[in-house]
Amino acid sequence: MGNVPDSNIIMMHYNDLANNNLNPYPGKVFNSIGGPDVYHKTWADYSGGDVTASNFLAALQQTRGAAAGNQQTRGAAEGNQQTR
Repeated sequence: MGNVPDSNIIMMHYNDLANNNLNPYPGKVFNSIGGPDVYHKTWADYSGGDVTASNFLAALQQTRGAAAGNQQTRGAAEGNQQTR
């Protein structure tokens, strides 16, 4: 769509919706009834407890600071580089 390579995108998932006890489909997220699982095979540079204000600011400022050691790999999308 916008020709932005994955290397220029930082994805943060707090996982509060996908992993919520009230979600009847654990680990899945749908944005419309009968629609596809929009959470399946998504990658996240930061997820869960690593989604913090300090990591967000470190990402915006392009510093590793608070984010050092917390950045996860894009496992689900590894080898599947896309342009968004």
